[in-house]
Amino acid sequence: RFYCLLGLTPINPIEKVQEILKEIHGQAHIVVLLSHLGYNADLDLANEVNGIDLILGSHTHTLLPQGVRVGDTLICQAGKFGDYIGKVEIRYNHTKEIEEMVATCIP
Repeated sequence: RFYCLLGLTPINPIEKVQEILKEIHGQAHIVVLLSHLGYNADLDLANEVNGIDLILGSHTHTLLPQGVRVGDTLICQAGKFGDYIGKVEIRYNHTKEIEEMVATCIP
C-alpha cells in the first residue's frame, strides 16, 4: 500500500528474479543477488528460485556469521551499523563450477 501512494507498483520478487535469470542464462558462471528484501524474503528466494549461487542480503540487519545454506544458495548478511564486514570466498574449478563458498563476518 505504501508504495502505491508513491506511484510505484510492487512486483513479485520471485517472479522478477526468475525472469531475469532466464534472460541472463549462459552469460554468467556465478550469480550473486544483492537483496534489500529482508532475511525471510531471501529465504523464500533461495527456496523458490534455482540458479542463485549467493544472496547478499540486508534490510533486517541479520547477523549470519557463516551464512545460511539453502540448497545450492548461500545467504549472507553482516548485521548492522558496520559492526561487521561480510566476506565470502568463492572457490571454483577450471570449468568455473563452484566447489566451495565460505562466508565469514569480521568484527
